[in-house]
Amino acid sequence: MISKNRALINLYNFYTIVLLLIAILFTGFRYGNIDHDYDSYLKWLTDVRENFSVYFFQGKDIGFITLYKVTSLFSNNIEYFFTLVATISIFAKFIFCRLSFNGKYLGVLLLLVFSRLYLVQEFTQVRVAIAMGIASCAVLYWCDDRRKTSIILILVSITFHLSVILIPFLYFIHYNFKSLDNKKNIIFYTYHCIFLVTFQSRFDALYRW
Repeated sequence: MISKNRALINLYNFYTIVLLLIAILFTGFRYGNIDHDYDSYLKWLTDVRENFSVYFFQGKDIGFITLYKVTSLFSNNIEYFFTLVATISIFAKFIFCRLSFNGKYLGVLLLLVFSRLYLVQEFTQVRVAIAMGIASCAVLYWCDDRRKTSIILILVSITFHLSVILIPFLYFIHYNFKSLDNKKNIIFYTYHCIFLVTFQSRFDALYRW
């Protein structure tokens, strides 16, 4: 009976990995006109390849452009780069789903996450896709008292898209909610929430092509 259950688990894991690989390849080798940001990315990354130092010292998504620069040393094929990006973002979300509830609801969580985010992020918001995947894992590692790993992952995710800087702040508010009984703390949190929302709107404007 135990061996039968083990065989079913192995089969389930095998099909999960196969589906993830199909999703990665489907994303990486998509046609250029399948989403409206593809041509913009192509133009931007071509410029990054030729003027890397200029973009790097601007401080905008340095993790993303560095990853592209390193990839371009081996191949200028944009499909290979998008495949690498999809691999990182999809497996990061897979790890997040597996860490949640000790993997008990892995199938359900994968269905919920990918049905909601796959077409939106992996095909269009590719920088956010990586950043959110890594940052989501960071939150669970923090809950698991793996603080150093969590901090490193948060810092890495920020280099792909600065918007994830909101995640540790909101997490801090959520798990310190009792302290909001203090009026000074309410003023403090309200002020910083307004600041972050304003900052995010300005940053979104900066990120428009």
